[in-house]
Amino acid sequence: MAKELTGTTKLSQKAEKVDLNLVKKTKKILPTSFRLRPSDQEKLKVMFKNVNDLSEQNISMTKLMYGIIDIASNVAPDRLLKAVKESYFS
Repeated sequence: MAKELTGTTKLSQKAEKVDLNLVKKTKKILPTSFRLRPSDQEKLKVMFKNVNDLSEQNISMTKLMYGIIDIASNVAPDRLLKAVKESYFS
């Protein structure tokens, strides 16, 4: 005769498992590539050198771009548009 199961089983414990969402899944960061004019590359190199001269630890080009994007996000859109037009059409 088969033994009757009582209590909780490993299978029932898995079924009752509650998702606590303690660790949020982040979206995968995809690389972004774009072309820069030689004059813009030089400006970026100068900024990169100046920032690294001030910093106690090395700042990567990617971190520098994050900083530039952060600063640009706090600039008024009309000022940013004006800068883009001056840079692109000059």
